[in-house]
Amino acid sequence: MEYVESVMIVDDENAFQNAWTEALVKQGYPIAQAVSADEAEKLLSEQEFGLALVNLKSNGHVRGLDMLEWIKENAPSTDVILVTSYAHLEASINALKMGAYDYLVKPVNITEVVTRVNRCMKERKEASERLQVINQIEMMLNQLRAALEPENDDRLGHDQIIETPISSWTGASGWWCKMVS
Repeated sequence: MEYVESVMIVDDENAFQNAWTEALVKQGYPIAQAVSADEAEKLLSEQEFGLALVNLKSNGHVRGLDMLEWIKENAPSTDVILVTSYAHLEASINALKMGAYDYLVKPVNITEVVTRVNRCMKERKEASERLQVINQIEMMLNQLRAALEPENDDRLGHDQIIETPISSWTGASGWWCKMVS
């Protein structure tokens, strides 16, 4: 079974929270709910979330931009989608500049919420996979550097070619070659 990152929904409006929870659970996402910034901060300090879906303003219980700033400082690997009932261009620009993944305006179609969450989680997964490949390449390069250090010169003659199958560290096909002199 594939690992699926959790989503936290921060909204004091039960109707939205319940609708989003139901739709995202159907997509296979583990969900946690918070109705206040304090609850959200507590949840974020106890576990990791791939994404927080945060209402920008909700009757004084959650201040979305403050919540976004707190998340970016204390749980920087968590992406944030802000949702608001008030469409203000300046607020959306500020949110994106502060690191929000996305910004939605209520009433938002539940299909659109699911689409944005799926896109965010797909991008997170792809970024994680790229990082794994980069780490594997760095490991192989370090092994090659160690093999080419001066104390290892007696093992290699001049103008030899070291060939390593790419599939041994990336899963791709082909060969990586380096001329050693």
